[in-house]
Amino acid sequence: GLVGSEMCIRDRIIDMLMSFSVDNFRSICKEQKLSFVSDKATELENNACSITNNNKIRLLKSCVIYGANASGKSNLLKALATMKNIITSNREVNSELPVVPFLLDPATKNAPSLFEVNISIAGDRFQYGFSCTKEKIINEWLYVYPHLTGKRRTWFERLYDQGSKNYDWNVTNNIKGTKTVWVETTRENVLFLSNAVSLNCVSLKPLFDFFSTGIAIVLSTDFIPLTFTTDMALHNNKEEILNFLKAADLKITDFKIKKEKVDYQNIKGLLPEQIRESIEKNPDSLMSMNIKTIHSDKIGNQIEFDLERDESDGTKKLFKFAGPFIDVLKKGRVLVVDDLNISLHPFLMKFLVELFHNENTNPKCAQLLVTTHETSIMTQDIFRRDQIWFTKLNSCQMTELFPLTDFKPLKGSSKERLEVKYFKGKYGALPYIDVFSLNKF
Repeated sequence: GLVGSEMCIRDRIIDMLMSFSVDNFRSICKEQKLSFVSDKATELENNACSITNNNKIRLLKSCVIYGANASGKSNLLKALATMKNIITSNREVNSELPVVPFLLDPATKNAPSLFEVNISIAGDRFQYGFSCTKEKIINEWLYVYPHLTGKRRTWFERLYDQGSKNYDWNVTNNIKGTKTVWVETTRENVLFLSNAVSLNCVSLKPLFDFFSTGIAIVLSTDFIPLTFTTDMALHNNKEEILNFLKAADLKITDFKIKKEKVDYQNIKGLLPEQIRESIEKNPDSLMSMNIKTIHSDKIGNQIEFDLERDESDGTKKLFKFAGPFIDVLKKGRVLVVDDLNISLHPFLMKFLVELFHNENTNPKCAQLLVTTHETSIMTQDIFRRDQIWFTKLNSCQMTELFPLTDFKPLKGSSKERLEVKYFKGKYGALPYIDVFSLNKF
């Protein structure tokens, strides 16, 4: 297999994303919620995973979001990326928080943006969220439900009081350690979660770690660094990457990576001053990466292709994807990708999605969240009905997010062809082209 041959282990406790909610962020005016909790349907059982050994709650291994351009698909992923950024980034005193509220309503323009997740961590459900403006955190909370469905326990709450210009705090004994110090040192533009963990709060570290290392977010596939895959290959993971490329049927039988020193003097004049200063401190660190893919000709000779010059955009993109996808699958993490279909053949899209649905390639129930326009994979052979979501802009230019299950589609590809119904407008989420406006050109 690409990752491992173990079957998905039913009796282990798995950390997974259960849901994400956002309110008043960019085109999202009113709270929208994406859920990974599977419904009671029994189709494509491998597309969902039990997170405790009683099989009571099953979470989806992937969700896909469709919608017209500018309908808010990307903004939903940007909201999750912003939440991760605010939690994990070191913030200077008085530096702004990276939130953009919904600007087309006077009531929301100066109101806080809200972000909340439900996460399964070590068999318990963590409900964590916060609201903030560019200037300060307004509200922050963490509630924990033992064994996912037990009675809610408050771990901490924090609320800004506009009258006193101070925070009201409620930090309970569920959190162990020097709580008073953590409260007193938490600045108004920093989360209590982030500050407490930076001061060695053990109780909150698993939640912080879920964001810092458990979620990888790719908002532009053009900016995935090639070095992620090449570094993996150079550190004894080449066989896994080669298996990935072979499984994708790219006809690559092998590849070679050659690191070469770059002569700094030859490129010195092309670089901005800041970068020059950085390189001059360590000119030996300047390296170029030369990657050759190997193909067999019709009589079995091994022919070298230059990855950058000779391979298609789709092959180059898949080579970049290999490292991140294998890493996420091996470690049971969450991978979020905006516009996954760019430069990829529909079969390669299907290949990437089904890596997450296959128990052999995804033994730790890693999760995938993608936006795409590739409707050829909108079939009940690939996705369960509860895995497909749509976005649309309503008449007030607000994003609305809704699942396919709202339309009660019939089970089975032969009963309801989702792609056909989508293009006929049954599920909404299609662009409206005004032909009359075209006459004005």
